[in-house]
Amino acid sequence: PRTNGLEPVMVAAIPTMKFHRDAFSSMEDAQCSICLGEYQEKEILRIMPKCGHNFHLSCIDVWLWKQSTCPVCRLPLKESLGRKRAGLVSFTVTVSDDDDEDISIDHLGQSVPRSSAHPG
Repeated sequence: PRTNGLEPVMVAAIPTMKFHRDAFSSMEDAQCSICLGEYQEKEILRIMPKCGHNFHLSCIDVWLWKQSTCPVCRLPLKESLGRKRAGLVSFTVTVSDDDDEDISIDHLGQSVPRSSAHPG
């Protein structure tokens, strides 16, 4: 059953970075608020888009499958990610085969009937 968490595609859209000690002002900031473990050099962290809080990739991904807020400040992520996703450019690719039958595929990889395909 689906929980209140984010869809995997939305979780994957949240930015990541490699941890570098000199990018953090103090070692207190250089720890995951979920597991309380210190970040290690070159570990992959996920950065929350609005608030900037950061976490171990594996810790935050498990959290976001169940919850749709930042674990530190509870800022809702669905709205900000939904808007970002809605802002993606919509496009359609039309492919002609030898039978003169056009097949259109939208940006999500779904087949679209030719009559509803966008021109161009």
